[in-house]
Amino acid sequence: MKKSILLISILILLNISIALAPSETDVSAPSSVQHYKSASSADGWEDITVYQAWNMTQNGSIVLLDVRTLEEYWNERIQGAKLFPVQYMENYFLTRICLSIYWNSPVIVYCRTGHRSLNAVKILIDYGFNGELYNMLGGITAWKEAGFPVVNSLPSIG
Repeated sequence: MKKSILLISILILLNISIALAPSETDVSAPSSVQHYKSASSADGWEDITVYQAWNMTQNGSIVLLDVRTLEEYWNERIQGAKLFPVQYMENYFLTRICLSIYWNSPVIVYCRTGHRSLNAVKILIDYGFNGELYNMLGGITAWKEAGFPVVNSLPSIG
């Protein structure tokens, strides 16, 4: 358990230096895509579609926080995503480190289908995160179904 927490802590710190490549591409949801009702900003976060997430990632100033397991992250992830598994968010110390790193950055949280990410945004709010926080509905599954790219290799360091 201690080795897992140490490994996750190291990965979180190493992922800080990975930057998203900016792009000029703007993608709109096709008319057949179901639009979800967003959570109220009074809740502390906003639910967004993968199309909204894609457009937000293209300016390079958003943090993508992957809350799946380490194995899921290594198998596939969204380019530039930082790993912070939701099961480690109950560790107050690790979560406070994450919060301090991303305090002034807008953060999109995602998982496989959107369930764990919802739990994660609630934990982040409970622990005091007060920046822009977004829950990506449908997770990486919806991301891939929309045709957006994923990375299928080990993450680079640096």
